[in-house]
Amino acid sequence: MLIRHDTPLDRLIDNEQRRELYNEVMKLNPSYREIIILFHYCDLSLNEIANITGSTYGASKTLIFRARKKLKIRLEENHEI
Repeated sequence: MLIRHDTPLDRLIDNEQRRELYNEVMKLNPSYREIIILFHYCDLSLNEIANITGSTYGASKTLIFRARKKLKIRLEENHEI
C-alpha cells in the first residue's frame, strides 16, 4: 500500500506537475491537443471522439497514440539535464 503524505510541499509539487502538463498540452498542434483534451479531460471514449470529430475509431486511436507520444517526448525534454 502506498502511503502519501499530503503536505504543503506535496501539494505544491502536484500543482506544478499539473501546470507543466497543461502547458505542454496547450503547445501541441490543434488535432493532438483536441484529442488529448476530449479523451483525458472530458473523459470521452474513442467512439464518442470519432463521432464528434467526424473521424473513425481507428483514426482516433492512432491520433491519441501519436499525441501521447509527442507529449511524452516534450515532457522528457523538459527534464533532461
